[in-house]
Amino acid sequence: MTAHAHIDFIDSTEGLRSLCRELGRPPWIALDTEFLRERTYFPKFCLLQIATEERVACIDPLSCADLTLLDPLLDDPGVLKVFHAARQDLEILFRLRRRLPQPLFDTQLAAPYIGLPEQMGYAALAGELLGARLDKGHTRTDWSARPLSNAQLRYACDDVLYLGQIYLRLSERLLTLDRRVWAEEEMASLTDPALYDPDPRDAWLRIGGSAQLNQHQAALLMALAAWREELARTLDCPRNWVVKDEVLLELVRQRPVNLQELQRIRVLDERTCRRFGEDLLAIVRAAAETPSVDRLPKTRPASTDNPTHEALLEVFSALLRLKGAEYELNPALIGSRRELREFIADPEGSPLLKGWRRTVAGLDLLAMLTGTKSLRVVDGVLRISDDEGQ
Repeated sequence: MTAHAHIDFIDSTEGLRSLCRELGRPPWIALDTEFLRERTYFPKFCLLQIATEERVACIDPLSCADLTLLDPLLDDPGVLKVFHAARQDLEILFRLRRRLPQPLFDTQLAAPYIGLPEQMGYAALAGELLGARLDKGHTRTDWSARPLSNAQLRYACDDVLYLGQIYLRLSERLLTLDRRVWAEEEMASLTDPALYDPDPRDAWLRIGGSAQLNQHQAALLMALAAWREELARTLDCPRNWVVKDEVLLELVRQRPVNLQELQRIRVLDERTCRRFGEDLLAIVRAAAETPSVDRLPKTRPASTDNPTHEALLEVFSALLRLKGAEYELNPALIGSRRELREFIADPEGSPLLKGWRRTVAGLDLLAMLTGTKSLRVVDGVLRISDDEGQ
């Protein structure tokens, strides 16, 4: 398919039905979405771009009453669904269908396994692998406005026009390096429905500074963040429109017990205090009356106040750099610093001991943790050696 391919704009159920018949059962199909989220909690689905080797189309979900016509294609196990940075697209499709399209391939997740940078943008990847140059002039388009111009449709379709060819290039290279399974293990994480319908009780983990709290503070933050998450969903507004993160953290630190103490929190504006003050105070009081912290999730951020752990973290980071150089991979792809912290605190269940990471680095990390291997300088080169230095 060329950059000048004809674009179909599908804005009726009958048009969508006709498109689905014409698409048939291709080996792969490229997908992307356009949406708005600045003023809502849930993304407002505005456009679905779809491409095969022969066709490219934009489907208008605001006009097509029956998007279930796409279900046979999205659910067909013989048709690979190709995305770039799939998570937000999958969230939209999961919310629409209450299930995920499978099987899938995420080109952004796959790219680092052939030695390209992590989080590589679609335009950069198309340029690197295909020599394509993409126009990014409509980044701030209001995709809910109608009619859409030809330039807007062209911009939207560019996001799937090259996606299939990128997938084919990546797939070929992954097979050559014998890393297709590695990439598929990474992509398997995208198929967990809980990723797109998270438990409100886990919302506190996304708040910066939560790792520095003690258990009782963390329990209160979890309760406050869960309340905010549920209210933001009900109102369909951004969570920070309810109460900002910094306010929740100050509530945890100051623990006000009455309206006067609540009003002394400088980062809490008068409007928020007036609307939600009693609710916030009730949560703080309930936490004070409930000393148990058993409700804290097991995924609480690892502590950073252990000097031995911090020293081990630096040693293990050095090992990952050695492994990254050996396999020509970004060390962060093997394991992040957070994953290393969690591994040091509790190796059991660590992703570093699963799948390809176990073979590449996990077993060596475990051997170092148990004292059977170490890092040594041999002939001026840092090496992984057993406890006898061999």
